[in-house]
Amino acid sequence: LLSSAAHNLGVLNVEILHGVGYVEPQWGWEHKPLMSLPKAILSLDKISSVGFSVLAQRGVTIKTIPHPFLSKYLPRNRHLIPKEWLFSDRSRRKCKKLILVSLQWGYAGDHGGNVQFANILENGLFFPQVEEVIQRKRDVLWLFRLHPVQLRDRLYQELVHSLEDIVSRHENCEWRQASYLPYPSVAMLCSGNIGMSSQSCYDAAALGVSALMLCPTVQPGKVHGAWFL
Repeated sequence: LLSSAAHNLGVLNVEILHGVGYVEPQWGWEHKPLMSLPKAILSLDKISSVGFSVLAQRGVTIKTIPHPFLSKYLPRNRHLIPKEWLFSDRSRRKCKKLILVSLQWGYAGDHGGNVQFANILENGLFFPQVEEVIQRKRDVLWLFRLHPVQLRDRLYQELVHSLEDIVSRHENCEWRQASYLPYPSVAMLCSGNIGMSSQSCYDAAALGVSALMLCPTVQPGKVHGAWFL
């Protein structure tokens, strides 16, 4: 609707992509009429620029720009990061390594019309095997990061309480700093990132951190098999 209104009023409408790593157009944009598309797209990585290039053939300008937030965390810029953005050393305890668990909304029957994620997770957060690993790997500090939607929407209050309960049972877990600090401030300390089907794997990769995505729908040949290629 915004793009249509901009076209009708002769206003330049520029859209910045929601994330990175898009190997093909998202949100059905390749099938929408030109009046429903932005006049220009700001892409945060070259892969997405190529992925959306089919729209360039229809007159949409696509420009690749540096990631405006992640670039703050490049080694040459880290001395400029405000202290309040940094993870407290006291919470790191005496652990050999830190692993980030990036949680995602949509696995608690809350994804609207998208039933692809329905009933995959019994607790709406992660597979029970994750907690089993936490119990075995006590020399690892597990940092659970709630998705911003889960932090802000009252719909997820019970889910947050459930996470609090899980973390309270394990001394080698933390979720508050991991959830409220900027994502790169947490990820850059970690040896790995675990998620279900989260764009966080690209944000982590930008910081040199490998990711493991566990959702069955992102396996090769499955409905979301092309998401993280």
